[in-house]
Amino acid sequence: MRIFVYNCNTYIGKALVKELRKDERGYNRIFGCQTAAGGAPPTVKRLSTRDDPKKAKKMEEAIRSCNVVVFDLFNCTLKDLYFVLQALKVDPKSNPPRRTGDIEDADGNKKDGIKFILVSSAMVWANTKLEDLVEPVAAEPADGEAPPADGEEAPAPTGPPTSFSEKYWQCRKPTPGSRYEQWKEMEKLVQTCFSLEGSQVKAFTVGAGILYGDGEETFTQVFKDAWLGLKSHQIAGPGTNHVPTVHVRDMGKLVRQVCYNQELDPAARPYFLAVDKTDEGSARPTQADLIKGIVGEVNGPREIPMVKAPPPVERPSEEAEEGPANLLKESTFPELEPGSAEALSEAMALNLNMEPSSLMLQEEFEWHCKGGLLKNIRMVAEEFSAERELRAMRVIIAGPPASGKSTLCKAVSEHFNIPLIDMNPENLSETRQALCSEVCRYRGYVLNAKLAGFQQVEELFTKDYELPVDEEEAETHAAAVAAAAEDPDAQPVPPLEKKYEKRLNEDGIVPAFAILLQAPEALCRARHSNAGKGTVGKLQKDMEQFTSRNLVDGQPSFSDFFQDTAKIGVFNLPIAGKSEEDMFESTRIYMESGQGRPFNYLMSSDEVAEVLLERQAEMHLAAMMKADIAERQVSQKEENDTVNKRHLERLRIIAEHESRQQQIGALSLRDYLMRHTVPNLTEGLIEMCMVLPENPVDYLANYLEKHAAREQCEN
Repeated sequence: MRIFVYNCNTYIGKALVKELRKDERGYNRIFGCQTAAGGAPPTVKRLSTRDDPKKAKKMEEAIRSCNVVVFDLFNCTLKDLYFVLQALKVDPKSNPPRRTGDIEDADGNKKDGIKFILVSSAMVWANTKLEDLVEPVAAEPADGEAPPADGEEAPAPTGPPTSFSEKYWQCRKPTPGSRYEQWKEMEKLVQTCFSLEGSQVKAFTVGAGILYGDGEETFTQVFKDAWLGLKSHQIAGPGTNHVPTVHVRDMGKLVRQVCYNQELDPAARPYFLAVDKTDEGSARPTQADLIKGIVGEVNGPREIPMVKAPPPVERPSEEAEEGPANLLKESTFPELEPGSAEALSEAMALNLNMEPSSLMLQEEFEWHCKGGLLKNIRMVAEEFSAERELRAMRVIIAGPPASGKSTLCKAVSEHFNIPLIDMNPENLSETRQALCSEVCRYRGYVLNAKLAGFQQVEELFTKDYELPVDEEEAETHAAAVAAAAEDPDAQPVPPLEKKYEKRLNEDGIVPAFAILLQAPEALCRARHSNAGKGTVGKLQKDMEQFTSRNLVDGQPSFSDFFQDTAKIGVFNLPIAGKSEEDMFESTRIYMESGQGRPFNYLMSSDEVAEVLLERQAEMHLAAMMKADIAERQVSQKEENDTVNKRHLERLRIIAEHESRQQQIGALSLRDYLMRHTVPNLTEGLIEMCMVLPENPVDYLANYLEKHAAREQCEN
């Protein structure tokens, strides 16, 4: 069978390809086209485009050559629908739509039995009320209910139904002003185009509930925030509204049922609802149940705040007026990005208690997610992790005291966004319980094993499993019991003793990476001394404990357990001459060298390299600033020394002057005059007598002044 899947590289398209690729008769040939982003599944035989008229013509030929055409409204526009309808020889813009010719096969013969399956959404029912439902005239009997006999009328309904089913498809009403009004018109257009006399195409519509699984689309943000441990989840009060959901693969399986069931007549059953079937006696999930279920599985149970539901967006209705020109038009309602907060809010506001299609209720229907989202929440969470390349990074780090275990564990925890857990040697059951938590199941952990040895890790990661009873031993024991029963005097035979075998824990808590820090005792003592934490006695005691557990010849150690029992290599990390950044970088490379770097919402390799370069640049700048500060300090010291020397010299001169003044002050007037005045005055008088100036008094005064200045300079 040849099947054309429009936009086969989308979330819905990939699921359709998976389900339609194979049936009980063998493999089908899948054709299709793709959106601009992403690659198509490799099982698609040929991809078509309509970038230019020549390619568009080939795409039309590919569509007409197929037996089934699947078109989903989630990823297509009105122009896309017009193109497909025109390819199937219908003019959708005429009133009423008219055939433009016959669809022929490769031999030129008229084809018949082509199926056009339109995948729509339960959002088209968003504004439908149970009390507004009208019982169809020729309703089919429910499963297990006998149809009325000939001549007997079906019993009249006693009141409005308690749930929505596909037989009320003509009563569906979308929210006024939403893009789903246009979706409903597109559904009507498809039914109108292929309800023509002599039509070669049978048209069916599949209304899907809120899709989940295979990596998610609508619930992406809920799973992502839960995986990251964020507390951004909210329930729009009161949270009791029923949200119809369906696994995207189960939606694809229903499309496959419609595709292969040759007895279906679009005149009687043109519409099918794809929603989850809950177990008998179980209530359909509410909005609060879904949010709590997802968060509880991925991040552990916790209280989720309830907020007031936002009022509906008031927009004028785009419902078309009667008439061919206005039946459909391009919607002005903004398109919502799949996985966005707006798309999630829109889906979580639904309140539709829906029943799955009768085709899904048949015994031969192979459910992928039987029982619904909440019953299979672990499987769905694992699908999300696998599709998004989220991998649990489980690592254990041990080593001698003061070797840097705590610092390294913290760095690994922050980089890989995984919980940091300290091993409690006194209560390993508490540590095991922490490793079994929901957070560690999906994100992993970094376990600071401290001074652990073989015994501690064996007790933590192994478990006693009961062995099956040996057949020979069981037969012998049964014979002994029978013999004892026949002999009233015989002693009762004790029950067979149960035998156990110690094996690795199967709860998924065994680490994938084991790191043992290597450091000589002298280096540990030096690091302990520099850190200034703890006492020397405590360090000595811890060192002796680590040595007795891991460094005794002939005794199994920490490394032996992981190499021999867990079958994983141990990374021996020497710390001598390494900084904290070097130790972390070596650890990161080791953890990413096996399966590669996980996505885990981490920075890309380029971003990590950029951060490292920025950190190195900051360290280099800090070193330069430190050197500059040291140089300034030396220069300042030299300048201060020069100033101090000048100041000391000044103080010395002042001290000498004050000492001389004290000496002069201690002399009597006669001694002072005889020592400092009379000799100068005598010399001045002698020189004046030799010169004989015109003004002797003035000459003598000038002589004494010059002589006093000269003596002052000499002193």
